[in-house]
Amino acid sequence: MRGSPNRRLVIAAFAALAAAGHPAVAAPTSPVGLRVVVDRRVELMSIVCRLAGYEEYRQGAVAHYAADVDRQFGPYKEHPVVARARRLRKERGVGYDAPMTLAVYMTGPPDMRMRAPLDPWPPRLDTRWTAAEIDGFLRDLRAFVRDSKFVEFADGHRALYDLSAQRLGQRLRDARVLEWFDGFFGARPKSDYTIALGLLNGGGNYGVSAQIGGKEDIYCILGIWQCDAGGMPVFGGVTETLVHEFCHSYVNAIVDANLDALRDAGKAIFAKLSQEMGSQAYGSWQTVMRESLVRACTVRYVRASGGPEAAEREVASQRGRHFLWVGALSELLGEYETDRARYPTLDRFMPRIARFFKEYTADGGFRADLTRFEEERRARIAAIAAKSPKIVSMSPANGATNVPADTREIVITFDRPMVKDNLALMRVAGATFPPRPAGARASFDEEGKVLTIPCSLEPGVEYGFGMNADNYLVMRDTSGNPLVPTEYRFRTAAR
Repeated sequence: MRGSPNRRLVIAAFAALAAAGHPAVAAPTSPVGLRVVVDRRVELMSIVCRLAGYEEYRQGAVAHYAADVDRQFGPYKEHPVVARARRLRKERGVGYDAPMTLAVYMTGPPDMRMRAPLDPWPPRLDTRWTAAEIDGFLRDLRAFVRDSKFVEFADGHRALYDLSAQRLGQRLRDARVLEWFDGFFGARPKSDYTIALGLLNGGGNYGVSAQIGGKEDIYCILGIWQCDAGGMPVFGGVTETLVHEFCHSYVNAIVDANLDALRDAGKAIFAKLSQEMGSQAYGSWQTVMRESLVRACTVRYVRASGGPEAAEREVASQRGRHFLWVGALSELLGEYETDRARYPTLDRFMPRIARFFKEYTADGGFRADLTRFEEERRARIAAIAAKSPKIVSMSPANGATNVPADTREIVITFDRPMVKDNLALMRVAGATFPPRPAGARASFDEEGKVLTIPCSLEPGVEYGFGMNADNYLVMRDTSGNPLVPTEYRFRTAAR
């Protein structure tokens, strides 16, 4: 692994933010340090998105914190900033990473001012925003902070913020993430790296950055999806996720500079896999190209840190997500790693990557991979289905229309007892995940046959979710047989 020999990884767990929106520094750091924080800008933006109904910000696994958020901020669901966020999602598709790209470009509460001018447009600030919308949004956001007493709320949860950051910092104590980034992409001495925990984001993670006056702040917004028996955050298996999200700050600009060369292949891939990619919130061929290279780079990290067998497991995981070409692309990146005299930076290697995709989609490799994957999938699903628990009934029925919007729970009955703690309810393309009331959780009855999912529905909406997935067979009966991956949808009646 390459990199400056005197550069060491420093993990510093911080929870407070300075007025400028940066994590407070509590210990010496190396020229490039990795900080772990709970960033109040991230929490504030997540709360607004949660109130506006963004399902990706309603997945919080820290149940007592989510309940506190809903209790404190629920009365402000019609606040001007929430109404604006709701409109921005409907009219401009603002969601997922877009709010976080703005969060890292603004100062912390209560000021919330832009840290960089909007002309020229700041690098990596999502273009789903506009200058006029940002001006109005920040004005309304300042009022929201004042009206809802957000600062007092955050101060009151400092112990949770501190504990969360400390636990992840301890988990990463022996990691060598930044050394790998320096070696693989080239050192960035004017960059700072921050892991900002998103306590309301569940499994939602985003790689964003801000460039301010020649300096770059690179962020992984890391959701929390695991808690201990006391309901407090724990962190297992997060390193690959961190690498993935940090990779976006390197890879996205490189891919975007080469979109013309990737266009034909990207469109061919997306035409065949648009539904599968859409269910993962990847709604364009450009996004799939970025994700492809990020995932291949992550495999290289896994190989460097865990060896060839760990890399093969990561490749298999990516195949399960329909990124069938990531293994071959990762092997190609091995050529980049071993010939840095010819390819000193990844952007110099992009012609080879563009040629890889062109050949992959033109010479039958992609079609063959698709055929093989579908054959393997059918055989695997058939084997699972033979022993799978069966769904006896669903209420509302699967595919139902005109479901009353005042329905308050979804009830799914199985033919045998299920493992009560094993739930895997996931978004599906083209449907809204049914939001739950504040503090409500899905649960099985005492016998483990009846699953009840509290919900809070709106009129005229297509709702849906998946139970289990090809590479995520979590829901099982008490004998260990997984539920065959199942998609569930219904539509509520219009007003």
